[in-house]
Amino acid sequence: MRNKIYFIIFLSFIFFVLDRLIKKIILFRGGFLFFKLIKNPYFIFLFRGKIFYFFILIILLIIIFFIIRSYQIKNFSNFFLLSLIFAGGFSNFLDRLFYGFVIDYFEFFSLFTFNLADVMILFGSIFFLWQLFKIKK
Repeated sequence: MRNKIYFIIFLSFIFFVLDRLIKKIILFRGGFLFFKLIKNPYFIFLFRGKIFYFFILIILLIIIFFIIRSYQIKNFSNFFLLSLIFAGGFSNFLDRLFYGFVIDYFEFFSLFTFNLADVMILFGSIFFLWQLFKIKK
């Protein structure tokens, strides 16, 4: 059991560090290979403003509660998925605190921008919701 937990924490940490590293390189160089610096001042659904920092912090605390709960009931898949969501959310939260915007570096056909943290949040959220609906059936 402990080995699974360590592996999950290690994997989430690696994704977190990789995202932070890419963001630092992009921020200081303005771009790298096919990445380019895109300053994203918006929160989800194009909202912006200091009040959303409070909401993000509350959401991160709720996720920590569910991570702990998943650990207690030995639900390792939810533990992993929630850890990904937390790591991605925390990385983007750090960007907002330190820079006032999220550092995005992928652009999808000029429709939207994203980063590895966003992918972690999206992947974790989709599969976490899938797990919840799968259990209810």
